Amino acid sequence: MNSRLQVVLAADVRRADGRRRRRRNFAWRMFAAIEGPWLVRSMYRGAMARAQRSGTGLYLHPRWLHACLGEHLDVDIPPVRISRVLPDWLVIDGVRRHTSDHALFAGDWRGVLRRIETTPVHREAIELAAHAMDYRSTAVYADMVARAARGEATVRQHRRLRTRADVDAYFERFVALFASIRVRGLLRHGRGAARDVGIALGPHGEPVRLPGGQHRLAIAQALELPAIPVQIRMLHTDFIARVAIDLGVPRNDIAAILTRTLAGSESAAA
Repeated sequence: MNSRLQVVLAADVRRADGRRRRRRNFAWRMFAAIEGPWLVRSMYRGAMARAQRSGTGLYLHPRWLHACLGEHLDVDIPPVRISRVLPDWLVIDGVRRHTSDHALFAGDWRGVLRRIETTPVHREAIELAAHAMDYRSTAVYADMVARAARGEATVRQHRRLRTRADVDAYFERFVALFASIRVRGLLRHGRGAARDVGIALGPHGEPVRLPGGQHRLAIAQALELPAIPVQIRMLHTDFIARVAIDLGVPRNDIAAILTRTLAGSESAAA
């Protein structure tokens, strides 16, 4: 267990966390006006140096990864390969960080990863599939309605489900998405689109789901689709180090490491 790393439960996320996150992301957008190859290399090398010194942490905004690699980050993988989830919020050395805002992870993250079958949305998808989309006959529906009656609203897709009507509307959207994916498969939202299911590549290249896209991924797994489009948004520094050794290049050489790493990322994640 990594004592420097803790999970922030959804119920414990504060408005101040969101405000600080928006300020940090605004600063990153300001940097975007002057981004160039030299700045990308500098930011990457600085982040890797900090990661090596600290040993645990989240570094580098994903926009720098995208600026360097673009469409190389868009790959197709079997959804069954994604068996772990990285939480939305983490506390690292007392500082709260949203995992979607970082492209590099350093340290032992095994203690904060969650098995995907234990997540609420995955259970809902499995029950819907098992009950032929009759959501009112599922245990998860009954539990949500009971919680609403007690005044304990369930939160889904940034909405608070306070009434039976709210719960019904949520499951109607879920069933409609099921029907669409069953017919059309899971479609890519466009190369480089931030709305695709995001993944991190772990220390051994294993795919880990990042925040967002949980309903689409849960449906793809329930339907046992052979492959889905995902976007790589985070790399574990141990994975980069292993690839650097395999290629015989310095781990701080972004051109040699990241481009050649992700050129083979489909086989690493598949």
